[in-house]
Amino acid sequence: MEDYLLDIIYGRKRGAAAFLIKIFLKAASIGYYIIVKSRRFLYKSGILKSKKLNNKVISIGNITVGGTGKTPFTAFLVEKLKHDNDITVISRGYGAEKKIKKPVQISSGRELLCGPELSGDELYMLAEKIKDVNFIRARDRYSGGVMAEEKGFSGLIVLDDGFQHYQLARDLDILLIDGRDPFSNRKLLPAGLLREPLSEIKRADIIIITRTENLGEDEVDRIEKKLNSCTDEKKPVFRAETKNDSILILDSLQKLSLKFLQKRKIFAFCGIGRPDAFKRSLKDLNADIAEFTAFPDHYSYSEEDLLNLAEKFQNSAAEIMITTEKDSVKIKKYRKITDGFPIYKLAVKISLKREDEFMESVQQILA
Repeated sequence: MEDYLLDIIYGRKRGAAAFLIKIFLKAASIGYYIIVKSRRFLYKSGILKSKKLNNKVISIGNITVGGTGKTPFTAFLVEKLKHDNDITVISRGYGAEKKIKKPVQISSGRELLCGPELSGDELYMLAEKIKDVNFIRARDRYSGGVMAEEKGFSGLIVLDDGFQHYQLARDLDILLIDGRDPFSNRKLLPAGLLREPLSEIKRADIIIITRTENLGEDEVDRIEKKLNSCTDEKKPVFRAETKNDSILILDSLQKLSLKFLQKRKIFAFCGIGRPDAFKRSLKDLNADIAEFTAFPDHYSYSEEDLLNLAEKFQNSAAEIMITTEKDSVKIKKYRKITDGFPIYKLAVKISLKREDEFMESVQQILA
């Protein structure tokens, strides 16, 4: 269904049914626009007020739905800042148990305090990967910040996916733009993938164009020119690449060389916002993809899903199974199934051009 709607949004699907659905989506988009602009006006005019924490707050977010590389960028920034600061990462915890309304501490920085069911896949992955950092899941980010302060954590608060979270005041807004599909079709949800009008890009203090590794210089220059046209003043714009880092055995921190996948027949599966990016990464490593299965973003795997994947793998010509780091945390509870199969995960990392200049910009704004 999701792919079908995307085909309609981008004009790849035609016909009477597609035409009628497109009209409905455009009408719904007008209603969404009114809600977004009204909400922005209420906060901008002071009718609704943003709450402020005692600690400095950095927000990392995007203006489109779907993956923009937020998780690896958050990992990159936190690793850079944690040596000189106490860090608390607060996230809504997408894909986590929705019944729990109060903030939940995921990690104290020394140990994990709950599983991915309570934290969500991305937050758990970050908490498992990054040591000496406090992680909190909180739908209300301000409440999460208060929890951190009450537990004695001081320093910097990093909001994962906080660009539209006006309820909490922030000192630095970092906006990520996916270089491969920067502005969707320039239409708001649900007629497009924009969460807000492009004019709201001006709220960002720093802009990062992500996934530029397969883009030409001219393409990135055009994106940067469009970004500058959306802002009242020139903003610092940086370019980031997503790079393959290593191959890991499931439930292991042991790293294997990326050469491990060369010409090896693989059975790949994932449940992320941009499955094509994962597939491209595997192809870049010269892996021989025997089969590729994509689930919806933040997919919660069931035992039946794992049994079906295992059966497909056995019936394929693949030597190994491979998934993303984010997906790997969701299948850990099915060890009785996964332990019998050679399952690996692909770790990625962010490489930022003009990194020193970026860090200087961050420090200047926070000073």
